[in-house]
Amino acid sequence: MNDNDTNLFNEAIAPLHSVSHQYLAFSGHYIDAHKRIQRLLGLSSPPMWKPFSSKLIYEQALTPDFDAFAFKYAGNYFINISDGTNHILHELYNRLLSNPTILPQLGDISKEVAVDNPIKGYFLNAQTMIEEANRRGGMYWPQDEVRRGYATFLTNLALNWIFEHELAHITNGHVDYEIANHGVYRIQENGTVGLQSQHLLDRQTMEMDADGMAFGNCCGVLIRATMNPQIKDRNEFTQMIFGNVYNLLANFYFTLLTLFRLFGDGDFRNMVAGTSTHPEAPHRALMLFKTFETMAELMNRKYNANLDLDQLLKSCIGALRAGDIAYKLITDKNPKEVFVGPHGYNNPIHGALIENWQHHLFHKLKPFAYTELYY
Repeated sequence: MNDNDTNLFNEAIAPLHSVSHQYLAFSGHYIDAHKRIQRLLGLSSPPMWKPFSSKLIYEQALTPDFDAFAFKYAGNYFINISDGTNHILHELYNRLLSNPTILPQLGDISKEVAVDNPIKGYFLNAQTMIEEANRRGGMYWPQDEVRRGYATFLTNLALNWIFEHELAHITNGHVDYEIANHGVYRIQENGTVGLQSQHLLDRQTMEMDADGMAFGNCCGVLIRATMNPQIKDRNEFTQMIFGNVYNLLANFYFTLLTLFRLFGDGDFRNMVAGTSTHPEAPHRALMLFKTFETMAELMNRKYNANLDLDQLLKSCIGALRAGDIAYKLITDKNPKEVFVGPHGYNNPIHGALIENWQHHLFHKLKPFAYTELYY
């Protein structure tokens, strides 16, 4: 990252954040957008529908809040994932794996001490979390070395997914569409922006699209890693991570189930289409679950992955159960109250988002997209 790019990022983000001046310092690196996007999306030449001549600048703003967003300024695209997000995710997955009821197949759970609620004192601000942890005598960490290492792996999975999600907001035309039609220059992951009903439904639909793109890209990387013949020659921990593709994808799905809940734990019973900028956690989880079949077929056809869909879905149902346990630890609520019935997986918002995508937004976004949109 050169000084000009950092200064440009500081200038662009200054009016977007109301944070203490002590946090207005930035670090990051410049990304050659054309090559980076071509590599991330695995596209062959020509990689895009239209030329991508702008810079894509990724920065990690040193702010304590849990936040990420994509935006455009002075003709350049930016992705920001706050430093606080990194810390909060790291603590979340370490707290979860310090409890022996979470992913008990990993490591030696006899070394862990069951805590009624290891997520107690959880906040979407890293500074507040650190202060609360100090008051209770320190943070929770897995005692087992394997589980501690796997917590770091899950943190990295979550951060990679967030980056891919923000990248999709750019490559799928969401950022430019928002600018052209609504004068909104950023797509933010935490909080609302006071939009009207149809605009909110469009934003929810864009989030569904970005979720799917990020999920597919990350799953593709993980599946290809398990197919690497050199895995058997790596250390025992690496073999544990990549040795079984079904366990790996299920644990990635579990990672996202907990990640979604960080962006808000709303009253799902009152959830209706067009009332917030993001679909609620159970809806995002179900939408990704529905993409497994398409993703598996693509990987089998393109890379000869030989994925068995029944076995994959069985593993991911196990991840849903683990997600229920984690949900109760995070919120102290009964997951059945928010995931079952008309306010949960049967909520009509599923149909509303798909209909809005197929009959409206898919066609509206095409002129702004750099890459192929999936109908």
